[in-house]
Amino acid sequence: MAKTKIADIVNPQVIQALALERLAVNSAFLGTSAVQEVDSDIDKGGTHLTMTYIKEDETSMEALTETTSLTPVALGEQAELGVVCRRGQAVGNGDIAKLVALRDLNSDLATRFADKSAKAIDTSFVNVVVGATPAANTSTVGTNTGTKVNFSASAVITAEGLLGDQQDDLDLIVMHSKVYNDARQADLIDFQMPSEGTKRIAFYGTKRVIVSDRLPVDISETNDLFATYIVRNGALLFDTQEELNVEFDRDILEGGGTDYIAGTVHYVCHLAGMGFDSAIVLPTDEQLADSSNWTLKKYSAKSIGCVKLITNSSFANT
Repeated sequence: MAKTKIADIVNPQVIQALALERLAVNSAFLGTSAVQEVDSDIDKGGTHLTMTYIKEDETSMEALTETTSLTPVALGEQAELGVVCRRGQAVGNGDIAKLVALRDLNSDLATRFADKSAKAIDTSFVNVVVGATPAANTSTVGTNTGTKVNFSASAVITAEGLLGDQQDDLDLIVMHSKVYNDARQADLIDFQMPSEGTKRIAFYGTKRVIVSDRLPVDISETNDLFATYIVRNGALLFDTQEELNVEFDRDILEGGGTDYIAGTVHYVCHLAGMGFDSAIVLPTDEQLADSSNWTLKKYSAKSIGCVKLITNSSFANT
């Protein structure tokens, strides 16, 4: 009797095509105004993306007169590094008969890998924001002890003010679920239905809201402290080194044989104006979230399109 093989019921090309269609829709960050997709040569290989530009300075244009000449200003070159993240997952099954019984295996696997890849990318974005946001761009209104100071419109305005005259176009806000619930209780959150899909989208004013419990929480004192990040339009950069790739293989050495299906994706998530440590390759989430691995490349932290707001929450310490 001919034995069913995974190749008879699974088509990696079909899974990959379906998953790629769904990945961007499943991601909370991709498709928002805060993320700018760049077209670099990182797809040719390497572990870091180098972005080079004219170095910013604080010089101003001179007043012209009929008797004085302009003083030439030297143009410096500045380079910042983004780092490639590589993530993947393999699933195995030793009983093909069980897989055959599934209604639409290719579609189910595509949904799985699209969802896992989207979550991996979103996790990287969250950790990049956590690690790369300059300390100077932090506004702390929450307290370790005593009366809690929760998320509020005035607290957001105070945080945005750290960017001075560059505080416009802050279009995305990333908050912990407990802070999000504070905002909802204060009637600060509105909802819209997307043009595609059925999941409603949360907004704080005109700012898209992303809720993530991966954000840091300081529980060392009586009051928990929560970090919320507000991001400028186009401040987050994204590039793909290798799009979601789906493959399968079989290990005939195991008893009965086990079939494996794997999905991998290689990409760069970056906060413009910051540089990642060149000595670290293929970083973990913890390394992305470590501020010591990031260096300010702009002349001022005000040029970095992200601020951090520290508040308490009425839903913490319960």
